[in-house]
Order: sequence, then C-alpha cells, then structure tokens
Amino acid sequence: MNKTIELSLSPQEAFDDAAFKQILYQKLKLSATGDIQPLVLKRSIDARSRNVQVKLLVELAPAADLLDVKFKKDYPDVSQSRQVIVVGSGPAGLFAALRLIERRASSKARSCSHQ
Repeated sequence: MNKTIELSLSPQEAFDDAAFKQILYQKLKLSATGDIQPLVLKRSIDARSRNVQVKLLVELAPAADLLDVKFKKDYPDVSQSRQVIVVGSGPAGLFAALRLIERRASSKARSCSHQ
C-alpha cells in the first residue's frame, strides 16, 4: 500500500545528498531496514518568509514495488521526416525539440552567436 506524505525540510537537509536519506527516515520515523522506500515525487522551495523551507511530496512504497519500476521512452526514428530548426538550447528549446521528435518531425539543433 502506497502512502503520500508532505513534509518541510530546511535547505541544508533537503540538498545534502549524503545525509538526505537518513534525515528522511528520521523525519518519517521509518526503520532503515529498507522494507519501505521513500520516493520523492515533488520538491519545491518556499522562500516567502525569512525561514526558507523545501517542501517535499514523498511517496512511501514497499521496496518490492519500487524494484519493478522501470522507465523507458521509445522515441520514433525521425531521420526521414521533414526537418525543423529549433532556435535555442535552453529548457524551452530542448523541450520543443523533444516534443517535435515525439510528433515525428526531426529537429536540428543550431547555435547562433551574437556579433
């Protein structure tokens, strides 16, 4: 049975990779035996006050369920599709190129320098 929990951590706790899992187990009062695994679904920063908090949405699931989770995205071959030029290689440009590939249009990345 999966359970979803929201919790708040300080930025030091949330972004310290070495101690994050241990802190998460302590805050959620879980045993470190590995029977239940926390999976972070969402992480957002709340900086509306002086005391900055990181809000986490964590799903607790049995370890056996998480071992079977596999993510694989098969993208179609778009080498013979019409070509599209995506301007920009930031988050919006990369996402646009990905969406074009999903819609079977090939994209070519080009960078432009300002002179």
